[in-house]
Amino acid sequence: MRRLLPALVFICAALVPTASVAQARPPAPSAQPTRRPPPPRKPPVGVRAYGFYEFQALSASNSFKAVTGSSTTNGFGGGFEVTNVFSKVFLRTTFAHAGKDGERVFVNNGQVFKLGIPLTIGMTPFEIGGGWRSVVDRRGRYAVYVGAGVVFLNYSETTPSGTSDDNVSKTFTGYSVFGGFDRAFHKYLVAGVEAQYRGVPNAIGAGGVSQIYNETNLGGFAIRALFGFKR
Repeated sequence: MRRLLPALVFICAALVPTASVAQARPPAPSAQPTRRPPPPRKPPVGVRAYGFYEFQALSASNSFKAVTGSSTTNGFGGGFEVTNVFSKVFLRTTFAHAGKDGERVFVNNGQVFKLGIPLTIGMTPFEIGGGWRSVVDRRGRYAVYVGAGVVFLNYSETTPSGTSDDNVSKTFTGYSVFGGFDRAFHKYLVAGVEAQYRGVPNAIGAGGVSQIYNETNLGGFAIRALFGFKR
């Protein structure tokens, strides 16, 4: 027994430092979960309402010049857009109206003879379309856009005291392609310039002056100056 007691004391003394070192050793760091960057925030859906002045150079230039003395028109209109429908995609509707006064004519061998009968021509295009708009500066003030749409053009000819054959009102279907840029001047104000080509094929050319000049398209190239509100 006397021999066993010193042996137990020696074993305990040898084990005590090992246990202390084991307790003092810091625990192994646990693996930290990888943080993923947050997904880009989708821009909110917005709306725009605007008015515009439109200058158009008509495709049927010879026909309109013979009747009205000019191949261009000036008109006014308005539009409404829903922006950021999907990413940078927007949808829109626009309408405009342009009128032109002239007189009925007769063309023979390229020479125009005025008949002295007053004539008023009206054109009212209604457009449904969409496009893609992108901001091009860091402050978000300037943007460029392109798009296309379907155009329903109401064309009318009116002669004072004229018969039903003299007065015409028809609607034709065509297309439009457009592009432009705009600038935000305030949180809710925006202005811009747009170039547009409207094609309305096979609308005229079946008779009268347009048949002589072999012109069938009631569309043309237009420039618009826009000003409106956005949210």
